[in-house]
Formats: sequence, structure tokens, C-alpha cells
Amino acid sequence: MKTLLSLFVVLMTIAAPTHSDNLLQIHFKDLKTVKGKIYVQVQNENNELIKEEVVPVTSKNQKVLIKGLPKGKLAVRAFQDLNGNGKLDIGLFGPKEPYGFSNNVRGTFSEPDFREQLFSFPKEHEITIALK
Repeated sequence: MKTLLSLFVVLMTIAAPTHSDNLLQIHFKDLKTVKGKIYVQVQNENNELIKEEVVPVTSKNQKVLIKGLPKGKLAVRAFQDLNGNGKLDIGLFGPKEPYGFSNNVRGTFSEPDFREQLFSFPKEHEITIALK
């Protein structure tokens, strides 16, 4: 019985899908300042958070690599935390720090429609997001 259970565990491990090689490259071009950190969130098509990354800004043309994502439709949102408080600061007229979404969609007085942010993610993909 113990051998059968061990065999089952091995077979499940082999059959389980792995996404470790899947890679999303996100380019943030023409940042206004080399300061702070970029916070990135990746969501699946059900609007569920599946990955978060925080990277220090080292260049006005910053690249962020995210590994281990499942294939399918994904959406990305990001912001540049300029003051180091770990959150997107909001003022009377909207965000005070640069932010952006996949497909570079923008909302009017709110976040853009989630469906407009979705893109197809095969095993590897590159996107560019303008933080404004």
C-alpha cells in the first residue's frame, strides 16, 4: 500500500503542469525619474491576483521579468512608488504617482475596464506599459 501511494505521488508530480519556464517581460519606457520602486500585479482573466513583484527603479527604461505564469489571458497593472510608502498615493484629482495598465489603456476618473487590460499570454511574451 505504501509503495502504491508513493507511485501515485510521483505520477501526480510528473503530470502536474509547471509554469516555471513561462516568462513575461514588461518594459517601462521613459520613466520621468530613476527613483523608488515599481509595483507590478498580474491578474488572470477572472480578475484574480496571481503574481506580485516589486523591483527597484534603476533606469528610465526599466525592464521587469516575471516567471512562472500560466498560459491564458492576463492583465497587468503597475505603479512607481516615488516616496517609498508602498502604496499608490491618491490626491483630489487622482493618482499622484505614475501608474499604468497592460495594453496602455486608461480610465476616465477610474481604473479602465478590466477586459480592455487583458492580453493573450503564450509561453513567453513582451509588453510595454507607459507609467503616467
